[in-house]
Amino acid sequence: MTETAGTGREPAPVRASELYELAVCPHRITLDRRLGREERAAPDEASALLLERGRAWEAACAERLGWPRPEAPPGDFRAAAAETEALMRRGVDGVYQGVLCRDGHLAIPDLLRRVPGTSRLGPHHYEPGDVKAGLAPRADQVLQVAYAGWLLEPLQGRAPERGFLLLGDGREVTFPLAPLRAVLDAARRKVERIASGEEPTEPYWSDACLRCRWRRRCLPEMEAAGDLSLVDGMTPTRRRVLRRHGVATVADLAAVDPREWREAGRPPLGLEALVRQARALLSGRIRLGRPFDLPSPSPADRLIWAERDPLARERAVLVAWREASGREAVHVLGVAEAAAAAARDLFAWAESSRGTLFHFGAETAAALEALAEERGVAPALQVALEARRVDLRARLRRACAYLPVRRYDLEEVDAALAGRPLPGPGERVPPAFVAVSADPNGRSARDAARAVAIARRRLEALARVLAWMRAPSRAPGGAR
Repeated sequence: MTETAGTGREPAPVRASELYELAVCPHRITLDRRLGREERAAPDEASALLLERGRAWEAACAERLGWPRPEAPPGDFRAAAAETEALMRRGVDGVYQGVLCRDGHLAIPDLLRRVPGTSRLGPHHYEPGDVKAGLAPRADQVLQVAYAGWLLEPLQGRAPERGFLLLGDGREVTFPLAPLRAVLDAARRKVERIASGEEPTEPYWSDACLRCRWRRRCLPEMEAAGDLSLVDGMTPTRRRVLRRHGVATVADLAAVDPREWREAGRPPLGLEALVRQARALLSGRIRLGRPFDLPSPSPADRLIWAERDPLARERAVLVAWREASGREAVHVLGVAEAAAAAARDLFAWAESSRGTLFHFGAETAAALEALAEERGVAPALQVALEARRVDLRARLRRACAYLPVRRYDLEEVDAALAGRPLPGPGERVPPAFVAVSADPNGRSARDAARAVAIARRRLEALARVLAWMRAPSRAPGGAR
């Protein structure tokens, strides 16, 4: 579903895409409406590739269906809406990129499909749908379709009963629209208040900021203000509560005495951990609480990094590991032979070795599980591999280690341990899928070489983190 901002002097209409922004970051709605597009950063490589894949799949679906598209001058939504209505009154099988607008609201659903049932249009009416390259529906996607259904209702004199999504594997997911009305109305009204300026917004640091096109604007502002969202473990609710009690910045939080806070009868909020994290972030020093619980080194140990396709989360795109001897294996997946080789090697090691498989974070574990399911690995072997996995991120947190990071991801932890500046948006190692061609018949040598380079950078960072955690000087209470 694609719309552009309004033109001329009229206020830009409330767009279906803003329901997505509301779920991810309400502040984007404000920035998109108040500032010029020239101030935005270009899409990062990963976002651009995802957009390209989405558009390609949408175009393929549109070509297969062969439904007409309303013709109107670019940006003339009223003319496009009139043409959409004319097509619907003619009773065409469906409309591609139909335009629905009224009373300052705009939706351009990818598909409007004719279904039986009398309406103002005749013996038929239409139900809305979108095309998505992903393999699983998201709540915000469903809500955008429901928004198109809400705009359809006065046009055809009846509410569509269902909406649908066409997913990247060709499956269609349908859902009733009536149960969504209360949620839709609440979300729509909130977007209306933000769009009008009635409800102010502010930035909040999250993983979504790394790819946001306003990323160069918000992070410097939040760092200059000492925004509480930069503290790992913070939530919007916790930030609101802290502010109500006069704690407005990272420095304020670092100065809080948790015991005095409790004795004053204030909400607990997991305050001790937040205060320690704020102090680490403010001072740039590392604080350890207890010894790291790590298995003894073994020649059979492996470091491993794996990633999934962001549009097909049940599909691994890369699995790479490094043995204690320094030998590496990088499997760029996508064809059956590559996936089979990776699974065969990895699960044979799990069955025969007594070594530990060190990784960082939940993504690698999920990618390995996806690989096992895809290749039909026996449950006993899956259990054997799971028993060998050690998540260094979890062990860091379990030891109550507080590092000067915004979030405990591998790149920030690696930088903090080395005393380097934290990587900002646009300075990070790209995800492996950017180096993986969408061609199911294989990949170019350059793509494979880049995927190997990305994997090696991850493995090198993982090796540095493990070496730091195993260093004899890592005693509880130590600081740097």
